Amino acid sequence: MIDAVITLDHFDRAPEKKFEEFEPRIRKNHFAYTVMRDTVADHLYLYSYDFRIMQKLGAEWKISVTTPKFMTNRSKK
Repeated sequence: MIDAVITLDHFDRAPEKKFEEFEPRIRKNHFAYTVMRDTVADHLYLYSYDFRIMQKLGAEWKISVTTPKFMTNRSKK
């Protein structure tokens, strides 16, 4: 979990493959799963991503928003 957070913190692109493998391992630990889900959601908000990647990671980590425009950062040009 620490490695995944450091990877998110130091690189501007999320390692999708790593998160696909990581999510099932922590699914049963509610606290760890919630912390990682919030971390992934924050990262998706702060950095600009293609909508397909945002939808894929959002679906895997069960990140839901009421309106899709709230997932995008307002400071984008």
